[in-house]
Amino acid sequence: MDFQRHPWVDGEDRLVCLPATYVAELKARAIADVDGGILSTGDILFAWRTKLMVEVLGYKPSTPLGLLQPYSLRGLIDTLPASGAYTSNATAFAYARLTVSEVQRASLGGLAMQLRCAVKEYRTKEQAESYLGLLKRHGMMAVGPYNQVLMQWSNWSAGGHFDVNFGKARIGGDGRGSPAAIFTYAYMGRFKMRNAGSLIGKDADGNVWLNWSMRPGAWPRAKEMILNKEV
Repeated sequence: MDFQRHPWVDGEDRLVCLPATYVAELKARAIADVDGGILSTGDILFAWRTKLMVEVLGYKPSTPLGLLQPYSLRGLIDTLPASGAYTSNATAFAYARLTVSEVQRASLGGLAMQLRCAVKEYRTKEQAESYLGLLKRHGMMAVGPYNQVLMQWSNWSAGGHFDVNFGKARIGGDGRGSPAAIFTYAYMGRFKMRNAGSLIGKDADGNVWLNWSMRPGAWPRAKEMILNKEV
C-alpha cells in the first residue's frame, strides 16, 4: 500500500552509526522495561528502529504493521542440517503483527520482547514446513492484511563483518586492520525495497552500524530524532 500511495518514490538507503554509549543507554532502558528479562541488542534495536519509523513515516494509528524478521531453517528440517556448507538462502520469516498505535504505546523493552517472542513462535519445525509448503505453492509472499505496512529487519551481526582482519594489507604489515565502516546495498532489479534494512554489526569502538531504506522525505526528521535521542 505504501508503494501505491507513493508509486514513483524509491526508497533511499542510509547508513546509521549509533555510538556505543547510546546503545548502552537503550539496552539499560529496555531491560529495565521488562524487569531484567533477556533481550539481545538486535531485539532492542529492531524495536528502536520501528518506533522511529512509525513516527517519521506518519501512518495513521490504526495502520497494521507486519514486523518481519528472517530466521534460519538450518537444523530445523532434515534436509537442511546445521552442519556443513550451504551456499544459498535457507531462511523463513517471522512476523510480529501490531498496529502503529500499539507500537507507539509499547515501551522500548516491551516491544523488543514481542519481537523476540515472535521469532521463538515461528522458529519451529512445524512452522518451517508450513512456510516452505506455502512458498512452493505460491512463491514469495507476505502474510497479513492487505493494507499492512511491512517493516523488515535482518541481523547480520553473527556474520562478524567488523571482525575481518586487514592487518596484513596495512603499510608495515603489523597490527590489526579492522573495518572502520561497512557499506551495503541490495540490488533488487525492478523490485523496490522500502522500510527494510539490517543491523550490520559492532565496530572495534563498540559503535553499532545499521542501514535501512525509507522514503527520502522521511530522513531529515529521522536524523533529528536520532541526534536528539527522541526514541
